[in-house]
Amino acid sequence: MVTETGLAKARLLVEAKRADEAAELLTTLLAAHPGDADAWYLLAVARVDLRDHEQALRAVEAHLELRAEHAAGWRLRGAVLKLLGRLPEAAQSLQRCVSLAPQDSGGYAQLADVLRRDPRALPTARTMAEHAVRLGPQKSTNHLIHGVVALEQGDAAIAVTAFQEALRWNPQSAELHRNLALARLRLGAARQTVAAVTGFADAVRADPGFRLAVPNLADAVYRLVTKGWLLALGTLVCGMVTGTLVDRFVLTGSDPAYTAGHWAAIAVAVAVTAVPGVAVAVTLLRRIPGTLRPGIARIGLRPWRTRVRSAGLAVAVAGGVVTPAVTFFPVAPFAGLAMGVLFLVARRPRSGGLG
Repeated sequence: MVTETGLAKARLLVEAKRADEAAELLTTLLAAHPGDADAWYLLAVARVDLRDHEQALRAVEAHLELRAEHAAGWRLRGAVLKLLGRLPEAAQSLQRCVSLAPQDSGGYAQLADVLRRDPRALPTARTMAEHAVRLGPQKSTNHLIHGVVALEQGDAAIAVTAFQEALRWNPQSAELHRNLALARLRLGAARQTVAAVTGFADAVRADPGFRLAVPNLADAVYRLVTKGWLLALGTLVCGMVTGTLVDRFVLTGSDPAYTAGHWAAIAVAVAVTAVPGVAVAVTLLRRIPGTLRPGIARIGLRPWRTRVRSAGLAVAVAGGVVTPAVTFFPVAPFAGLAMGVLFLVARRPRSGGLG
């Protein structure tokens, strides 16, 4: 058997994330004592940390040959098989794990994470994830996987709650901030879109190297501007209708006695049309967090899309407000055409999926 001193040193090296040194030490120890199950288990963990998944699988299988009833060994084998893309075998290993340790919440969570990748197994994955949360409500990972499975099933509201609970136990996780923001974005409401923008920004803030959140942030900002653009479209339509009514029914005839009334009608038309325009501006300012406004056009991998869409919004509002004040009505269709071109050019950036 491997000496306790050697195993203790190897365990400390693994915990310190010095996997290369741990693997070298354990390989030496196992050459002299190939029947030590604990050493094989630690070697498998070290190989996983080194991303040497094939060697990790060999090590954990050697461990299970010596200790077939070790639930943690089956769980590790399932995790390695998942990394290798061998999902059916991973599910079998994890099912073996939970049968040996029915109170191990981590085994149920990992099983749910494997099963969710098969759309046909999503209901079972949801059951496993919920059971993991019941067994280990204080574990952030259990809530994370519960939220991911719920989101895969289209239940964004439950996913938001699950990710919020996970963040309560692990508030510095960039992955959790991103997944919570994705769930809020899926809800679609304006307030949730604002919260998603803030969430993606929090993910980048928690881990500046977490690049997955950057295109998500770009997409969320793009959606905010798009919602404003749709409001601006209402401004333009209102302006076109008001301009038509003024031009057709008010600005007719040549009697000087009606001149003052004509101009008063124009002023009223412009004021009425400007109301939704002002509402658009105020709504956007309220939606976009103040800390993000200065750099809003620089966010994401394709900042020009946000700038172009913002320009379309400005054209729409300006066209809607100006149209009633001019008798040359074709200015409105031209404004609408320009806005439509800007809308089509600025296609939505890719946002990515769950991590």
